[in-house]
This record gives sequence, C-alpha cells and structure tokens, in this order.
Amino acid sequence: MKSALVELKERNTIRVEKRYEIHTNGHDNAYPTRMERLINASTTAKSCAKAMAKFIIGAGFSFAFPEETYIGKNQDGAMTPADVLKDIAYSIVYHNAFALHFNYNLLGQITSVTPMPYKYCRYGLADSSGYKGKIVVYDNWDYSKSKVFRKDEFEVFDIFNPTKEVVLYQIESAGGIQEYNGQVLIVKLENSTYPLSLIDPAQDDADTEYKLSLYKNRTASKGFVGKKIVTTEEFEDEEDRKLFQKDLKNIQGFDSPGDIIHLETKFSGDDKKKQIEVAQLDSDIKTDLFNNWESPVSNNIRRCFNSIPPVLIDFVEGKLGNTSGESFKMAQAFYNSQTAEERSVISRVFKKIFAHYFLPINTNNDWNIKQLNLIADGTTTNQ
Repeated sequence: MKSALVELKERNTIRVEKRYEIHTNGHDNAYPTRMERLINASTTAKSCAKAMAKFIIGAGFSFAFPEETYIGKNQDGAMTPADVLKDIAYSIVYHNAFALHFNYNLLGQITSVTPMPYKYCRYGLADSSGYKGKIVVYDNWDYSKSKVFRKDEFEVFDIFNPTKEVVLYQIESAGGIQEYNGQVLIVKLENSTYPLSLIDPAQDDADTEYKLSLYKNRTASKGFVGKKIVTTEEFEDEEDRKLFQKDLKNIQGFDSPGDIIHLETKFSGDDKKKQIEVAQLDSDIKTDLFNNWESPVSNNIRRCFNSIPPVLIDFVEGKLGNTSGESFKMAQAFYNSQTAEERSVISRVFKKIFAHYFLPINTNNDWNIKQLNLIADGTTTNQ
C-alpha cells in the first residue's frame, strides 16, 4: 500500500540570498511585515494581540525600580525596564520573537539595552562551521520605505555574546569603541531560523475577516442597499426634467447622494394613472451567510493567540457586559497560565543580560514578571 505526502503550502520559505549575504525571512523576504499587516487588518486578531500583550506585560517586574531608571533610548526618548518590556510583549504577539540591541563600554560591560524591531533583522550567512555570527538590520526589506534597495544602508551587528574577551576583540576589530555597532540578540519562542507568527495558522481567516468587512462596506456605500428607484412619465420639456431631478436631490440631502435613481418611461393603459412610481431595492448582503462565517473565523484567530477567552478581549476593549465575576476570574486564571511561558522567557533573558550590566539596577537580579489581576471595576492590581 502506497502512502502519499499531503501537500501543504509552506508557510515561510527561507532562502540563502548571496547578493546581500543574508537568510531571507519569507519567499519575498517580507514575511514579518505581511503577518503584521494581517493582524492589524483583522478586528479579532488586532484585539487578541492587544489583550495577549497586556497579559505578557502583566503587572510589571517584581522588583520596584526607582524613578528615572533608564536602560536604553529609542526615537521617543529614554526607556525604562517597563518600556522595554512593553516593546518585547508586542513583538512576541506579532512575530513570536523579539530583538534587543546592546552597547558596551571598554570594560566589556553592557551600557544600554534597547528594543530592535524584529521585522528589520535578518541572519547573516553562516560560516564554514554553520555559525551565524552576524545580524543584518535594514528597514526596507519589504520595499515599504522606498522602491530602491540600498545595501549601503545595511547595519551589521555581532550576535549577542557578552563574554568580555569576545566583546573587547570585537571593539578592537571595529577600529575602536566609536566605530563599534554593538551586539543584537534575537529571542525566538519557536525553534526555527525564523519563527512563524502566531497568526500564521489562521492567516487565511484573518484575511477573510478583513475582506468580509471590506465587502460589507463597499456594498453599503456603493451597492444597492437602501436605494430607491423613482419612475416617471417621460418629460417632454428639459427644464421640467431638471427641476424634478433637483427636487429629488434636495430630498436626498448632502449625506446620501445617489440614494434615489430616476428613470423615465412611457406609461400605458392603467399605468398612465400612476404618473410616478417608487420602488425600494432590497439589500444584496447575505447576512445569514456572513454570520455563519464570522463566528468560526473569529474562533480560529483566537486559538492562535494562546486560545484567549472572548471575555478577556471584551474587557481589554472596554466591552465587558454582564459576565459573572466567577467566570471572569476563571478566564483570567486560565490565560495567566497560557502566557506564563512568554513571561518566563523574558525573565530569563533579562536575568542573563543584566548579569553583565555596568550598573547594579536590580540588586537581587529578580526579573520575574507579576501576573495580571484584572477586577470588575476596570483597574489592575498586582499579584
């Protein structure tokens, strides 16, 4: 008996691109951007991402940092540990990975920790031993910034290795501390070169949800929904026709132009007594069909985000209705357990990083993240 391999579409193709000395992320090297846009275009996926990020962030780090404890700096200014945690959480829900950039001093100590947009990062080509020692960062892999691809704008960083001797060697090889770009760490929550986005298994569902919304909008604004056909006897005088059509426009108002369609015909027999006839066009939106689609599509998307309970999405979106307190607590406890791994990964990474930091900002090196405890009045308490 012969068996056949079930052919499934490969979700994310990785190619060796020798021209740019990188491993591509996707067949077109734009997989992260494509997944990001899918999430943002889907109402359910966007809400799930927001809610999941909130639970990953939790109630913040267990250690209470003094005010103005800054560990990095981005385009918006200095960043606290809480700021970096927030960036990491959103990178995880969109890309299932995050990236951090580190600067060092001449003692081989880390002096800054700043989020690096994961979607800009690509692994450099491996050496003869299979080791990928470089991260290439560029903000135009997807041609969204410019249609011109400029290799001279690539930024190349050493991959994270805080060993003092390694750091000092890299600084010397770069031509000094002023020329040294620092290191980049990519943390993946999936064991692959580039992890699949959380939305990946339901990317068709996310796209369907977006297109259903788009179809409804176009039908409502450009279709026959709510249109009326006014049929009159043919006008013999052009001025009378223009005056009549002007009156129709005045009836429609400025907010609903085109809601009335005027037709002229020759009435005959008993029809001639009507003088004017008005007909309503029925909606062509298949409401029942859409309702049957929307529920399973939404459920498929939710499962991708660690099976987040709908009640938690409603809470984060400010739409919580008459849900009982007990069921809400159960949903919260369930999802805290569902996001425990993500919090644990972040905590371990921070503990490793700050063992090499130039200042003892966390005296106990305790980087545990407290669970989120939402209560019915919309506030958050520490746990």
